[in-house]
Amino acid sequence: MAEWSSRVQNALAALPRSPAGADAPEAAGLSAPEWTLLVYCFLSEPPFTLDELRLWLPYTSLALIEQWFKEILATLNVQRVTGGEFIVTDKGASLVKDWCRRGRGLLAQQHPLPEAALRKLAKALEQVVTAALEKPTAKTVRLSGSRRLAFEPLTSSMARIDQALTDLYHFRDDCHSAAWSAAGLDGPEAEVLTLLWRREVRDVNSLAALLGEPRGLDAEQVARTAQRLASKALVSIEGDQAEVTAAGRALREGIEAATDRHYMPPWTVLPPPQLQALGELLTQFTRTLSRDRQAESLSHSV
Repeated sequence: MAEWSSRVQNALAALPRSPAGADAPEAAGLSAPEWTLLVYCFLSEPPFTLDELRLWLPYTSLALIEQWFKEILATLNVQRVTGGEFIVTDKGASLVKDWCRRGRGLLAQQHPLPEAALRKLAKALEQVVTAALEKPTAKTVRLSGSRRLAFEPLTSSMARIDQALTDLYHFRDDCHSAAWSAAGLDGPEAEVLTLLWRREVRDVNSLAALLGEPRGLDAEQVARTAQRLASKALVSIEGDQAEVTAAGRALREGIEAATDRHYMPPWTVLPPPQLQALGELLTQFTRTLSRDRQAESLSHSV
């Protein structure tokens, strides 16, 4: 159910991150979005193409991805091997690995639960990840890529938990992409439909303002995306106003249900009592980390 993807996301958000990690883009000679793209290069099966790289950023325009990628090439963090195929250089790989190691060093110092409970939590999450890999319910591009972050043995329970949570976060993305693709949508259409379905925006101008810079889409491209949804009777547009139709709501709710159908089977590798115990541990883990972060933030503000 959706509650498990929320639990995973909340736990990841509660984990402390190394302040040194914020310096990674500058060390690589890249902006923050370019650094993120370099990480996705590292997670991609080599050699990779730009089309394969776009699977990590399905809602972003190819033009913007190409713009970021040119900078990664210019800083020698990736290199061309043949035609349109690329690999991450030793320099680029070292930067990503060092970034991971710094983060794991900080995590190893955290003890939100007794060590025995942390080991139990790590083991249960890893069982779910293994089940997702061995019996995939969707094409696991992101999950398989996420596993490349485990480029060396993870010695601390906290690092194991972080890796497993990251794997399951990316697996959920795999499941969601499979669901909206099967519904006949492309990435921008899926995002626009979702924003209107959630009523985060209610007009085309607001859509363009929200998606323009981060997605590399101009107002005309956003308007065309909304019109494509309208031509499928999923969205109604009157002037600048836009809202999801009954058919659009049904389709979007079906996408959510299909995402859960893909996402949940690996969790059933754990018998119900163990799954319940995992949920309780993960909730306690997240609450303790969130409380500690809040206390630290308050102490810094005094």
